Amino acid sequence: MSHPVLDQLLSEEFVVEVGFLLPPAALRRRLQRLRLVRRIHLAVRLGIIRDEHVRAFATEATRDFRAGELLANEAGLAALAVALETCPHEYAEQYLHDLAKLRLAEVGTAIRVARECLRVRYSRPRTETRSFTYPVRPGRDTVEFVVTRYGTGHTGYGTAKVVRFDAAGCC
Repeated sequence: MSHPVLDQLLSEEFVVEVGFLLPPAALRRRLQRLRLVRRIHLAVRLGIIRDEHVRAFATEATRDFRAGELLANEAGLAALAVALETCPHEYAEQYLHDLAKLRLAEVGTAIRVARECLRVRYSRPRTETRSFTYPVRPGRDTVEFVVTRYGTGHTGYGTAKVVRFDAAGCC
């Protein structure tokens, strides 16, 4: 069963919000800015959305596939690719590669967005340092964070004092 947040990608409101008349690179940037896509990315990073949810979503999104007809849920497939772009999970990599390998005109835009996501994913320097801060748990005034230096295999963990907290957070 797909996660309820992922199901929002299949809604008609989401398709209208995306506006699909953009080239793949511009569409990827547009999708990155959408609050729903950012929420999905955060939920994946926190482990709320797992590989079984992604598989169920892909199955649900492609259920109405018919050769020769554009897939109605193509925007959702592209949005999930963008949400998974920087996630370190193996299933994120697999989703991007599987979508990018397709050669179907019916989902051409989602395929090109997935290829763009892979291009960006592999263009990052291997020595780049990235950090990720997890949301504050209720009743606590510290937040957990992770810093990873790519290419060295070094990952550091710690806590920090919360300076500002926005409760309109994730899922």
